[in-house]
Amino acid sequence: MRCWAAALLCCCYTRAGSLVDDPIGADAITYLDGGTWSWYRDDDGFTISASVPGDVVTDLERAGAIGDPLRDDNFVRDAPVWNRTWTLRTAFEARSDAARILLVFDGVKMGATVTLNHVPLGTVRDQFLRYVFDVRNASTDLIRETNKLELIFDPSIDVGGRFAACSGGWDWAPYISTKQGRAFTRGPWKSIYLAESGSGVFVTHLVPRITYRGAYPTEPLADGDFDVAVKIYIDADRPASLQVTATGNWSTDSMQVTVDVAAGESTLALDLPSASNVALWRPNGLGARAFYEVSVDTNSITTKRRVAFRTVALVTGDDTDPAYISKSKNASGTASHGLFLRVNGAALWARGANVVPVDNLEGRDTAERQQRLVASAAAAGFNTVRVWGGGVFLPRAFYDACDERGLLVYHDLMFAQSGHAPRGTITERNEIRHQVRRLSSHPSLFMWSGCNECTDLSIYVDLLGVIAAEDPTKAIWPASPSNGWVSGVARLWATPDGTALQARDSGAIEAHGPYIRGGGFPAVNGVTNYEPVATSVIFDEGPVGLSHASSFISEFGAVAWSSPESLASTLSPRYRSLFGNQPPDVCEGDGFPNVCRGGNVLARRNYPCANFVGSFFGGSADYLRPGSTPPALVAYLNTTQHFASSLYLCGLASALLIKNLVEAHRSRNELGHLVWQLNEVWPTGGWGSLEYGGRWKPHHYWYAKSLFRDVVAACDRTGRCYVRNDRSHRPFTGAVIIDSVDLTTGRETRFLTRRVALAPGPAVLERFSAPLGAVDATRTLCLIKCVDEAGVVVSSSELILARPADLRLSAAQVKYEARGREVALETNATALFVVLTTRSLGRFADNAFALLPGRPRALEFLPFGAFDSGLFASSLRVEHLAERVGLF
Repeated sequence: MRCWAAALLCCCYTRAGSLVDDPIGADAITYLDGGTWSWYRDDDGFTISASVPGDVVTDLERAGAIGDPLRDDNFVRDAPVWNRTWTLRTAFEARSDAARILLVFDGVKMGATVTLNHVPLGTVRDQFLRYVFDVRNASTDLIRETNKLELIFDPSIDVGGRFAACSGGWDWAPYISTKQGRAFTRGPWKSIYLAESGSGVFVTHLVPRITYRGAYPTEPLADGDFDVAVKIYIDADRPASLQVTATGNWSTDSMQVTVDVAAGESTLALDLPSASNVALWRPNGLGARAFYEVSVDTNSITTKRRVAFRTVALVTGDDTDPAYISKSKNASGTASHGLFLRVNGAALWARGANVVPVDNLEGRDTAERQQRLVASAAAAGFNTVRVWGGGVFLPRAFYDACDERGLLVYHDLMFAQSGHAPRGTITERNEIRHQVRRLSSHPSLFMWSGCNECTDLSIYVDLLGVIAAEDPTKAIWPASPSNGWVSGVARLWATPDGTALQARDSGAIEAHGPYIRGGGFPAVNGVTNYEPVATSVIFDEGPVGLSHASSFISEFGAVAWSSPESLASTLSPRYRSLFGNQPPDVCEGDGFPNVCRGGNVLARRNYPCANFVGSFFGGSADYLRPGSTPPALVAYLNTTQHFASSLYLCGLASALLIKNLVEAHRSRNELGHLVWQLNEVWPTGGWGSLEYGGRWKPHHYWYAKSLFRDVVAACDRTGRCYVRNDRSHRPFTGAVIIDSVDLTTGRETRFLTRRVALAPGPAVLERFSAPLGAVDATRTLCLIKCVDEAGVVVSSSELILARPADLRLSAAQVKYEARGREVALETNATALFVVLTTRSLGRFADNAFALLPGRPRALEFLPFGAFDSGLFASSLRVEHLAERVGLF
């Protein structure tokens, strides 16, 4: 037992779990996480142990009352077990003479009545709002020596759509109902704690406001000068005199004031010493990131926030023209020339993906999973992510990791389709205020967007006005996608300027799409008919550069299945085929979602990929025509014998489609590319490049090798080629080298060497032609790389000139051996698209590559957490294309 001597509150458990928000500023904080909690089912008295933070479905699984809810169709079949009224209970001791005590719920999902010692405190209806109950103050005292706390979760409570829209299903998440927009599970997904104060005063939020003092920069800043202020949100139950001292560790000076506050909520605004010539925070790939600290002492309460200094401009005009900058200094509303970012004066090619929750079962989430997600994004060359509006405001661990790894965050408010549009309630406004204050100190978060793919913008614009009042230092954006503002923001920065917000109706500076969906099998998503996909692209040849009209593509992508190692854990052996090894369901609808009748387990795994597999690997022209799925392909995909090989083909087809999309996008004057999407919430036919649990899919490796490299060269099959420099304000001098490999003999020939000297980027592109028509497309592999003046390879990729089914492949025999964390590989003939997988959780240093004869490779395995060498060696699998074609 540990007692908080300063406040005399004694409790058996005082520590938070791994996922914790900044707590309310108090004399003492006592977390109730980790105590003895239980779930009680009201209709029959069934009781199990509970975890806080957590959720009822995860706790049912841990108790053995249900199986893995993601296995087979358990999420539908077992739903009656949890879709009932549950009471979450605990008892805690508290012996305190503190003048005031708050009971704080950082996040509850949702629709629960809270009671303490049988006294109703209120109803929590919003997953994204912190709920605070005054359980001891100047007029009330509900605290006893032994206290009973209950949350009664009743599914009939109207919560106004204020929970994750994807919770009960999306076209990458399990559908728990035929209607999208339902909740999968419920519970306290964040911490519960007691906050106490001897004076009756709490600091509910500390919000730093950092403003750049220099002229609008169009060249990279070495350091910067900034004004710093803080807003301190006070809650007092009685009049109080406050001694406030505020400091920033970039200066030895401090700000001290004495202020009298009345009972209730009040706000203090203080200017801190200016920060002059301070080191800057920079995005991934642009240098180091410096961090500082703001500390505010309010009587005996100390509250701190980590901060950093940077500038981010949302550029919508031609700011390479000094005349535009001059006339825009005091202009309101964005321009319509294009859209890109300037960070610390450096023009930036923003690349990354859209982030969805790491799990729809919140009890499975950990800080480590959030950190791993961000680390994998940064390792693949990302510098930007978008937090999608149908998910959640993520735990602090995510934003801390983005700060540390240099990922800029484009953040939607949590409004989406299927009953999750705003209703104009005070709860929604309080939610936004809380989240903006909670996240204001993170330098990674640069922009708030009103919603995901909304139409009538008026109510979202009204809600963005709440953000403009709360934090005028962040850019705001009407929606994703959007065409910007007629008025309401400073033209050069897109930060609020105090005038009325009015969204622009027309334009083309931001877009979503295209999306390449799977189909060819009756399922909850996609079409039953077989619709072939294009296996190649032709690059654009329009002008490219900052001074030309540009656009920002904030969603596009292709469906991508996970590996057998991920899927097998949630599929019984008899269902392990892409068509479920069962008769097909009958599915009807528009694909988002379809309603399926029947018992096919794989019909519930979102999108099929029959059309992908047939288009790339089908052995006849029948696979290139729409209609019914060819019978030979149905037979191949509907047997457990071909489970692993089918998933290899699905994953490779998706990677080739993503490669085509990204390379085609980079041939255009686009300065933002955010793929849909980064992560998955379960093993499925979804859209992510990271599997559930964090393994990298093949195209995530390709982001790291070429697609998201600053300098890249690419060719389409017609021989249209380009080399592009997206280095921010840095030139590139070197060479593009294309080697050809004869797939039948393994002979490698230097095909083309092109010296290049590209001006400082981003968006500097040189086009050239390669005589690809002179080679036999069916027997040629092109190896394309960019090499700098020192001979360092800065990007590399592989290009096939025909459909994989039409290639003349040698019967390569790849030998491999696990040596600790390293895998040694060699081959007797050219092996295309060599993919390594293992049941060990982690990633390889490279994957999905060509292995050439006489060129053995040694690849490092990078585990996520503890490494089991026996499991790694025994479960290691290596596949390549020649083993997987010609089978249908």
